[in-house]
Amino acid sequence: MWLTGMIFTVAQVVGGVLTQWAGWRWVFFVTVPIRVAGLVGAVRGLPRHDAPGRRPRLDLVGAVLVTTALTGVSYGVMQARGQAVLGGGLALLAVFVVHQARWAREPLLSLGIFRLRAVSSGNAVMLLLGLGFFASPILLSLYLQDVHGWSPLRAGLGYLPVGVAMFAGAQAAGRLTLRFGARRVTAGCCLVGAAGALGVAAFLGVDRSYVLTVVVSVGVFGFGTAAALTPITVVASSGVPAAQNGLAAGLLNTVRQTSGAIGLAVLGTISAATASGWATTHP
Repeated sequence: MWLTGMIFTVAQVVGGVLTQWAGWRWVFFVTVPIRVAGLVGAVRGLPRHDAPGRRPRLDLVGAVLVTTALTGVSYGVMQARGQAVLGGGLALLAVFVVHQARWAREPLLSLGIFRLRAVSSGNAVMLLLGLGFFASPILLSLYLQDVHGWSPLRAGLGYLPVGVAMFAGAQAAGRLTLRFGARRVTAGCCLVGAAGALGVAAFLGVDRSYVLTVVVSVGVFGFGTAAALTPITVVASSGVPAAQNGLAAGLLNTVRQTSGAIGLAVLGTISAATASGWATTHP
């Protein structure tokens, strides 16, 4: 999980460079060759599936349903008048659940895995963590640029202390988990992250210190969150039959990605509305 902190840090700096010198669209363009290289590497480097017996069939209907549903939910949350899209996404998500439970011969997501308390609780914690944390780098960058007047590059560099804190938290997570157990470390690290979030809420403002707001508060927030990812993964995969290890890992990753997108949409909307209201009352 130490790679997560490194990726967050590098992405902020590279994003700042691209936005300032090439334009914000290049933040998306630059991912195309990276994804192509990853695809080629996966095809050429990953071992083929040569396990004996019949290969499981891909639940194509289920894949289309859940992808469309999650896209609709994320898009609907982001749009000010996206209630119809949001409702459609939620309806498709319900159809997906019914399809997995009753109609699919080989379901994409075996719902029985949620009977395992560790899987359910681990994914629930990841959901809440994603809603609250994974939007923070983007909102922090906007705060440094729009409030402090920093350039995109300087804002990216300003995130470096947070990346270092995340790297340290991810590095410490393994040792802490081995010593104190995954559940205790998850709870403790989430409390540390919550303390950092309270610090952000207390110190965030137009004339507030970068050191207190970002380096200290967001740094503590990032340390606790990054340190929590490893024990959450351990919890969410504990007690899972060997044949469903891949399912458990994929489920947790999907929850992480989806909650991050929805969290960004919700917090971005709240932030924009708050900023608009403040600008109206402070002409």
